[in-house]
Order: sequence, then C-alpha cells, then structure tokens
Amino acid sequence: MKGSVISLILKNLVPMKTEADGVTWIFPPAFRSRSARGFLKAVEGLLSIASTLIFGAIFLLPYGRSLDVIYSSTAQSQGLIGSFLRALLHRPLVVNYGDPAFARDTSLVKRIDRLLETITISKSDLVFAVDPVIAKYVLTEYGKAPIFLPNGYDAELFGGTRDYAATQSGHKTITFVGKMDLSIYPLEVLLDALRLLRNKVPTSVVLRLIGSGPDIAQLKSKATQLGVQRLVEFVGLVHHDDVPRWLAESDICVHITNDMCTGIKVAEYMAAKKPVVISAPWWNRYSDFLENGVNCVMVPLHAQELAAAIADLLSNPLTAERIVKNGSATASAWTWDTIAHKKMALIEELTRRKV
Repeated sequence: MKGSVISLILKNLVPMKTEADGVTWIFPPAFRSRSARGFLKAVEGLLSIASTLIFGAIFLLPYGRSLDVIYSSTAQSQGLIGSFLRALLHRPLVVNYGDPAFARDTSLVKRIDRLLETITISKSDLVFAVDPVIAKYVLTEYGKAPIFLPNGYDAELFGGTRDYAATQSGHKTITFVGKMDLSIYPLEVLLDALRLLRNKVPTSVVLRLIGSGPDIAQLKSKATQLGVQRLVEFVGLVHHDDVPRWLAESDICVHITNDMCTGIKVAEYMAAKKPVVISAPWWNRYSDFLENGVNCVMVPLHAQELAAAIADLLSNPLTAERIVKNGSATASAWTWDTIAHKKMALIEELTRRKV
C-alpha cells in the first residue's frame, strides 16, 4: 500500500539491505538448488529457514521498537520465521495463507509443512486466506477463522481509459495465462478438451497458451500426439502490462489447476470481461466469491466436462454474456487497491488492540 513502510525478508546468496520507494528490502542468504528433491529439498529448506531467521533477526533488531507488525506471506517456512520474530520482538504476527501446501506437497515435505503451519497458525494474531476453501481448511484444522481476501487484480491495467478491442477472426480463441507447469496446471487435460471441441462447435477453435515454464516441450509433444498442434499457439512469456490486450482477443478464458479455483488470473479474466471456465478438483467446494453458473463455469478436472462447458458458452452467447456481466461485477469489488485498504485497516485495528 502506498505510504506504508514494510520490512520484507527475501532470499539471496549474499546478505544485504536496500531502500527503495519507502520500502526496506532485506535479503538474507538462502540455499536453493533446482535439482534438489525429496529429503535434500527438505534439508535445503530448513537451512534457508535457519539462515533467514538469523540474518533477519540481526537486521530487524535495530528496528524493534519502530516495528508495528510482522507479516508473513506464507503459513509454512516464512510463517515459522515470523513466529520466531514475534517471540523475539514481541510484535503481532499477521499470516497470509496463499498457495495450498496441504494439497500440493507430498511425503516428507508435506509433513514438514504441516508442522510449520501448525506452529505458525497457533502463534498468529491475524490470518488472511486467498481462497474460500483454504479459509475453511484453516478453520477446520486449527480452529482459527481467517479473513478471506482474494488476490485481486490491477485496476489500472483492466479498467479506466484502457480499452482493447477484440480482434476479428474466423475462429474462436480460448486462452490460458500462467506457468507451463504440469505439477500445478494440468494443461494436458485442456489439450485433450481441445481435441474433443473440434466435433462440438461449428467454427474452428484455437487454444492460446500464454506463459513460460518447465513443461512447454512436454505440452508441445502432447499436442502433436493428440493431433491438435496446429490449433495451439504457445505465446511464451509476455509482460504483465500486455496481458489485457491478449485477453481482449479471447472468446473464453480458462483456469485449470490441481486444486484451488481462485487466483489472480481468474480475477483478471473477469475484469477483462471474458467468460471464465474453471476446471479443478475443488470445482464444487465454493459457496461464495465464485458461483458456478453465475459468474463463472466450474467443472471437474476431466477433458469431457471441460470441452462441454466451453462448447456450451461458445454456442450460447446469451449465457456467456450473463457470465461476463456477473463476473465483471464480482471482480470490480476486488481490485488491488481495495484489498490493500481492507488489509491495512484490519492490521491497524490489530495493532491498536495490541497496544
């Protein structure tokens, strides 16, 4: 939030501190290897936690009296660091539970993360959750009611004077924006849905994948295997400022994931006034923010259901228009500025209670 001074603990090889735009950036050393897996990855993570805690404490001790609150952007490793700093500096701890580690991690890493978040949530004074299902998880598992605040979107990019006209073409364009990482986004299901769509809609359909990631080669191979390689555009990484233009050229925007149905891309799709189709295992676990058949269409993580949902919207413009209208109304309440003001107001209330 503009005007607020925030101390951030981040990762780097050499400890350092810098000032930029009223923000103090602190970079303790960290240990990271792209090839680490399983036990080695867990050890690597524990070393980084210890390093960040030690150097973070050294850097932050001089600010002890001026700090009002400790904010952790995750409930796991960073949350543990925040818990120690809370005990050391005697300041309230605010935790933001973002990506669902309980759904994504496996084996030893999952057990370690579970331990870390148990410590973090028990020591926290205020918890935010970016997804309603995650909020229910925290309440059920730890008996602490978090405040749901979605990731939202940048209103300066998707509103105001910026108005991108959709490109006229002889085909329908389906767009996905995100990392090409099959461990999180099972895009092979979307490719299979594209194969099925060829027999479900009268016009030709093109799938546009925007983003970079480790699994692009695998996705290209899968597209060739399914015989849809000529219908897929791998755009690659684009600047965030250009995303509205790419979305404007889309007829339907898709979010496909192994867990939560929310995220920045969903808010941006809605703000861009595009019908949103979400395919995920959590598709039927939402009762607020996302309303199936009202502001989006949510289906299970199966190619048949995904293809049917996309075909229905392409064939029924009135239904698509209603989804767009309701989605735009939903997104309008969750801009980055709105969320920042809500979050800062709750944090300020917390600090007043702790005085």
